[in-house]
Amino acid sequence: MRAEFARLEQSLARVPMGCLAVERHAGEDGPTPFPSGLRAQVDGRGAVGVYQPLPGVQVCLWRFAASRVDFAPAASGSVLAVTHCRLGRVVWDPEENAPGELDAGEVALGHLGKGGIALRFPLDAFQGVSMLLSPEALERSCPPFPGLDGGVLEHLPPDHGAATLPGDPDAACIFDPLYRAPPAHLSPLCALKAQELLLWLARQGPSLASPIPYPAQQERVIREIHRLLTTHLDRRFTIQELSRRYLINTTTLKQRFKAAYGLPIAAYMKRYRVRRAAQLLLEPDVRIADVASQVGYGTQGKFTQAFQDVLGQSPSQYRRQRLARPGPPPEDPSVGPSPSF
Repeated sequence: MRAEFARLEQSLARVPMGCLAVERHAGEDGPTPFPSGLRAQVDGRGAVGVYQPLPGVQVCLWRFAASRVDFAPAASGSVLAVTHCRLGRVVWDPEENAPGELDAGEVALGHLGKGGIALRFPLDAFQGVSMLLSPEALERSCPPFPGLDGGVLEHLPPDHGAATLPGDPDAACIFDPLYRAPPAHLSPLCALKAQELLLWLARQGPSLASPIPYPAQQERVIREIHRLLTTHLDRRFTIQELSRRYLINTTTLKQRFKAAYGLPIAAYMKRYRVRRAAQLLLEPDVRIADVASQVGYGTQGKFTQAFQDVLGQSPSQYRRQRLARPGPPPEDPSVGPSPSF
């Protein structure tokens, strides 16, 4: 898995930080979900290949080495987004029509709203495919499927629906070939896969009909806990202390934090502390012992072990290497990952 993440990051090495590289391919004429282009703010790097194999259908092949992306409003009319996750994890901000969260192999469905779209990548990486369907355009151009009562469109989720579906062999057969196909084959392949997707959605039936509720109060509590933990790195809060302070069950606290940020609290904070320490180590006059204290380690030995676990080298090795050969600044832990509510 680490090798796949490394290959994904390497494939985006030429993309400037903070940018989403968009490669559009010729396709069918007709309405598109993103008529004015994809405008986005990326905390990291991203790339997308955009195909329009059928009128009212766009296929987006995503690659991100980032913790979040915020898309500007671009949807035209009602658009159903069907997203498959191959690598990493993607989560949506808590909006009414948002699917919530998506793990590798799963498929999420949700309608694009009139506002922008905010996506978070708790593992700092994501590779996936989105098929964007415009029901209005498909009503005029959708190919007939004999034997399917009421047509395909009758089986799509309503405008208020959102769902996350577990991976299954049929879904894998639709999406997996898109990740492996040579570039020259992608345009015709997208046309075939879009039709397969419509049939697959029709077979899902009632499971797509209802929105998923999200406990808003728990979301706010988890955000507050995250803010407390990351603001006071020099302190160590126990689960029991946080539970009493925020009036939340310890099991619920652990489950919701991991769901929101992708890791258990201890693992997340270890990674966060080391990333913050990596920034502080770029100041040559600051002692390593002082850096360890600032990020919550009582002894330099424990700090060195944690640093080695996360970044694969000791703090002193990291400092010597970075000061001798300056490169991009280490990732700012304060900007990600963001919660997956």
